[in-house]
Amino acid sequence: VARLFEVAEIYRDRLKLDVMVINTYHAILKLDSENRRAGDELAAKFRALSRWNDLIALLTKRAEAPNLGDAERVVLLREVADLWTERFGNFANAIKPLEKLVELAPEDGDAVARLEEIYTKRRQWRQLVDLLGKQARVLDGDARRAKHVEMARLAAERLGDMRLAIEIYNRILAETAPADAGDTLAALAGLYEREKRHLAYAEIAHRQVAALREKQPVPVKEAIALLEKLGTVYAERLAAPQQAAAAWQQILELEPNHGKALRTLRELYALAGDFAGLEALYAKLGQGEELVEALLAIADRMDGKDKRLPLVQRAAELAQER
Repeated sequence: VARLFEVAEIYRDRLKLDVMVINTYHAILKLDSENRRAGDELAAKFRALSRWNDLIALLTKRAEAPNLGDAERVVLLREVADLWTERFGNFANAIKPLEKLVELAPEDGDAVARLEEIYTKRRQWRQLVDLLGKQARVLDGDARRAKHVEMARLAAERLGDMRLAIEIYNRILAETAPADAGDTLAALAGLYEREKRHLAYAEIAHRQVAALREKQPVPVKEAIALLEKLGTVYAERLAAPQQAAAAWQQILELEPNHGKALRTLRELYALAGDFAGLEALYAKLGQGEELVEALLAIADRMDGKDKRLPLVQRAAELAQER
């Protein structure tokens, strides 16, 4: 190897034969593939001659050497990525060295930003989500949550992968205090509704309502809107009239004279045949006369005298009592 270096110096300094200098350095590297001096001098020669493809091939091979330290490997990979983008404008080929660089140094903001930009331009959303996930693992607090939110948004809007978006939002929810979870709950509710996962939606809606009712003052209109939707889902999607009735009951707790809640509860109790519950509802509201009218209205819509008669009789008893 020492003799070959002497030969290379002769070709370089006395004979000015660049091709022979390069061939000699290659001969050295065949004998000692990790010879640093030969690698450095060959790279310098390629730079001087603007032989960028040869330089990329050399630096890439050196970066793959098993005994190379991470810091040196990062330097080599960065130069390879720079060469692909700056000398050839080939951003696709810059992806691989940048990915390897980020694996070695996930805190390298420049490499991460460049990779994010390339993924975005090339619409490689899955890879971008994976990259954001790697960033999130070395962050905490608000910074970590922001990365997870961006991941979930990309999964839903760009990938159309609702399952992944839901998984990420649930991860955010597990790491977020209830008081700060409003946006996450809203996003999850929207995704569950879109996916027709009605039971999961109901669970999230309950948490949204509970969070609203913890506020002072309670945002009544917002809470009522959520409870109306929740009651509808229970009644129409889950065939659960009792749970639907509980949701509408909460509306009456917030707004005792809420007309739609009264009408809906009347229908739900009638559907379930829970006339005792219906009476309890009107008694609680002090609306005895309205109860008589409600019983008669329900009886009018029923088929069969045997079903109508008990309601008419009860309405008559209540009217007589009043």
